[in-house]
Amino acid sequence: MWFDYQGNSKSLLKYYSLIETPNLQSISLPTTGVETGLQVPLNLKYICPNDRVELIATIDWLTTFGGSSVVTAEFLPTAEAVTSNETDVYFFAETQITFNVYRDGIQIFNTMDYRALLYWARIPSTITSTDLPVLQQIPLIPLVTTNTGTPPTATTTFQCFDTGASKEEHVYTITAQLGNYAIVSSTTCISTTSIDLPLIPVYFFTTVFQPIAVVSLTNFSGKVIDENKNLCHDSWKNKKAHILILELLYKRFDPKYSIDKTKLGEVMEIKWT
Repeated sequence: MWFDYQGNSKSLLKYYSLIETPNLQSISLPTTGVETGLQVPLNLKYICPNDRVELIATIDWLTTFGGSSVVTAEFLPTAEAVTSNETDVYFFAETQITFNVYRDGIQIFNTMDYRALLYWARIPSTITSTDLPVLQQIPLIPLVTTNTGTPPTATTTFQCFDTGASKEEHVYTITAQLGNYAIVSSTTCISTTSIDLPLIPVYFFTTVFQPIAVVSLTNFSGKVIDENKNLCHDSWKNKKAHILILELLYKRFDPKYSIDKTKLGEVMEIKWT
């Protein structure tokens, strides 16, 4: 990768910033449909007209159902009482989360991600009735869990570009919003011990508490990239920003290095692999 500072540069990194939530700081998203700030205000400076502002975020999050979720199995009446076999039934739950990016409080981007959660329930052996439905309530159990009993963390990474920057300095923020959820099962029948009626229909109804989502880590970075062919290189503030970046890059190799800031007209290059 190489950076070139010169009068007719076609692509120049002018400013870079990164912010990350502190370790062990988790942010809860407790209510469906309500935006929650992820506490990563990103300040970008030295923006000129038509500069390319590139934003990248990586967010670790998990979601689960609050409280004790249960499933109700309904066995319809049969012509004669039969006994069902004990059966493991699997359930698929899909939850949705939306991430929004704001520039100075104005939304400029949003993206959605989904998380598939797998649960299972062991339906006990049941004797059907000839006149009334028989109901069985069984706890829903996550199929895959961590040491804390919650599903594994999901990671969402997205990139966006701000084409409407209008000032030399902007603050970018991210919010997260928990969406709707649905629980389904592909099982519609359960086997029995009867030769005459080997399968009987069964219907499932789930009772779950409000889903809970937690954001455990947010990494948010931004770049201001000059692609303007000298549209605002005459600004001392922007030249100073260019030089500061170059100086930081040179000091990567020589901590004592310093650029002569009076030689603004010279071409200065850095190259590393």
